Amino acid sequence: MMFDIIKWGSIVLGIGLILTIYIFFNILGNGYYYATHGKYQNDNKNYPFVYWLANHELPKEYVPSYEVTIDSRLFANVSSVSAKNIYRKEDAFELSWGGPSYYPEAKYDRYGNLDIDSGSYDISISTGKISWEGKLNEIADKQEARRRAYTLLNDVRSEIRENSKPPKINLQWIFNWYFQWISRNEN
Repeated sequence: MMFDIIKWGSIVLGIGLILTIYIFFNILGNGYYYATHGKYQNDNKNYPFVYWLANHELPKEYVPSYEVTIDSRLFANVSSVSAKNIYRKEDAFELSWGGPSYYPEAKYDRYGNLDIDSGSYDISISTGKISWEGKLNEIADKQEARRRAYTLLNDVRSEIRENSKPPKINLQWIFNWYFQWISRNEN
């Protein structure tokens, strides 16, 4: 009798452990797919792929139209996505762990790195608001720059959505629950 309880308890515990490990690696390996295929995909206030970008490496093949830079941190490889000369010769877009930024008049240092003091429209992912950072230059149409920033963010989301591979077992509901939980705890 006691042996049967231990035997069945061990089997249930083993199956539970295997399922937990599978779910963890499924979410980890397919995070960008889940982050761009949720019920919030057309909501301009929820961009779960930006949260995922803050802690996980973005495969370059997910965004072939953009340049992907990978920065190795202590516990994770953090990716940033950027593009130059999108609407005009001197503009740039950068999406990193801090969020997306659109530079209407981008300036670069002698190494070709984007000068963060050149002025940018930064989108706050948690509030959905856009703010101006840096020196305020004469920009003809600030509403147009704002629209461009959101358009570029949505373009990156669409490109990841098109190029990420679907998982063999779709656990979208677990990712949605996780995203709602981290969004709630952030506020």
